[in-house]
Amino acid sequence: SDLGPVMAYRALRFARNDSTALPGFDENLFADHSGAGQRSLEDILAELRIVREGSKLLFDSFDETAMRRSGIMYKIELPVLAVGFTLIGHQIHHFRVMTERYFPLLQTA
Repeated sequence: SDLGPVMAYRALRFARNDSTALPGFDENLFADHSGAGQRSLEDILAELRIVREGSKLLFDSFDETAMRRSGIMYKIELPVLAVGFTLIGHQIHHFRVMTERYFPLLQTA
């Protein structure tokens, strides 16, 4: 999922007290041009794990002051901490989808 790196970038900008309003992005456009159909499930899972670990390390580097800072993301003010919760929730969603839809296909292959 491209949302992880995009949201981590936003969190970094907000944590560093960058007040520039950040635009939204078209997640469907990103998905259409991701090339996911040409990648193995193992490769996609590895990317999700690495992005998750990178996001965790990034958030671990933020002190309490940085976590309370906020920024404008697509016309909505959002604190860094809320961006982190959004990342976690989105990753949980993706792992559930993979577990329900794709892991059973691996067992029948």
